[in-house]
Amino acid sequence: MQLHNYYEILNLNHDFNRLNLFLNYLKSATFALKSNNQERFIEVRQGFEVLREDQSLENYNRIYKKYILKIELNYPELKEKEMVDSFSIREQKAKKIAEKTFLNQETHQFYLTKVLVTVIGVDLIHIIARGSSGLLLYFFAFYLFFTRDDYMNRLGSVFILAIGTIFLIRNFNRFINR
Repeated sequence: MQLHNYYEILNLNHDFNRLNLFLNYLKSATFALKSNNQERFIEVRQGFEVLREDQSLENYNRIYKKYILKIELNYPELKEKEMVDSFSIREQKAKKIAEKTFLNQETHQFYLTKVLVTVIGVDLIHIIARGSSGLLLYFFAFYLFFTRDDYMNRLGSVFILAIGTIFLIRNFNRFINR
């Protein structure tokens, strides 16, 4: 069985957080697109898809231990096939996305812009659904801080900035898990 080492491909430690995964994905994807390396971009995209979802990550880690780290694990063959299938589906999805990106001849700047606009869009969509956009709270906090001179407005803007940070992190995690 051929198994990609997505930790190595995305330059991640095993105790990575979602922000590290996202930033390393952007860095690796940008490099692959700049060098016009379609195979590398497909691997990077597959790694991101597999590692960003909890169940897929858990199954990948189990198989990773057996085939990459060579740790003997006693999984029944059927259970092992189930685990491989769970992240193989995500790999196939990623491959289609990556091939479409190259088919459309997207530049690395365009791709990066598209990903960042999607993240911002996910955040802003939560205005309609829940009134919880971190970006809007950031803008409001900066407006209060720089346009008002009194202490209470500045203190309030720091509080609003903290709430905006919480919403931004929560909405970012929703983006990663979708």
